[in-house]
Amino acid sequence: MGRSAPDLSRFLQQPPDDSLRHGKRYLLAYLGVMGPQDGVDYALRALKLLRDNLARDDFHCIFMGAGDSYDDMVALSSQLGLDDVIAFPGRAPDEYVQRCLSTADVCLSPAFGRRGGNLCASQR
Repeated sequence: MGRSAPDLSRFLQQPPDDSLRHGKRYLLAYLGVMGPQDGVDYALRALKLLRDNLARDDFHCIFMGAGDSYDDMVALSSQLGLDDVIAFPGRAPDEYVQRCLSTADVCLSPAFGRRGGNLCASQR
């Protein structure tokens, strides 16, 4: 297996939608499955460190997708106190994905470094 990406014949870059930033300077985005192997828990813990230990409050993050760990990741985000900087829209329509990815300053791929993460597709 290899990593996947949006089909460029269907992906149309959109003008940035600053409302997705929720008043923050930077938008971070994740698109993919949320399973135990996908590393979303690592990303959430890293975002907590970014905000709390490095005093960065200039970002908003959108995690698009679903999967076996979706509910656990939403709960972990709340436990980490990240509800104010993270949105979990679930499986998103193409138009929303295009707007998010066209606006994002950073796209997250937290599965790398996790056993099998470099062999799994982020988007299925």
